[in-house]
Amino acid sequence: MIQIVNSILSTEICTINEKNKKIIIMSAISTFPEDYVEVDYSEKQIKIKEIHRSNEKTVLETEDANRASMAACVLALRLFCPLKRDELVEQLKTIIKENLFEDAHQLLENHFSSDDYSIGAECYDKVSLIKTGDTADVKYHSEYLAQSAGLPRAYVVLYNYCKKKSFIESWCAENIVLVEGPVDINELVELYMLGYIK
Repeated sequence: MIQIVNSILSTEICTINEKNKKIIIMSAISTFPEDYVEVDYSEKQIKIKEIHRSNEKTVLETEDANRASMAACVLALRLFCPLKRDELVEQLKTIIKENLFEDAHQLLENHFSSDDYSIGAECYDKVSLIKTGDTADVKYHSEYLAQSAGLPRAYVVLYNYCKKKSFIESWCAENIVLVEGPVDINELVELYMLGYIK
């Protein structure tokens, strides 16, 4: 299992250690593991945990080593490799403040596929922005990413999550070949976007 994790994750991003049938993945810039991902394969059910100091959250339990490896890698990416903010965020915010919604929609259209997002209606597998007057909700897989947010903030959330979705989908497509057997990309995208699997 550690071979799969090692072959997928970059040592620039993560440090990976194995001891007592547990794999610990932490940030490469961390000297002490306060925040880390733990893969406990000491029993038949492999447990993937996200640990922050003394807070521990089990994200996945599975008997499938490939599924566990991919989920651990995605969780590590989510925690230790944040996407950089880009200049389009400020541009989008300004456009929305000036009520230039067509320009905002064009900017989104230029950078993302229509499969990534929906404006006006909630679509389960898309990042969805639903306006209600001067505020909007942003949802993905029926979960709120922003609730009753001002329109500039809601559009920024939409943009940032579209960027995350686009990144993780292409990352999965590149790395799926490193594991044997089927992998549920939708599950991995959900884990990256929400931090858990529903």
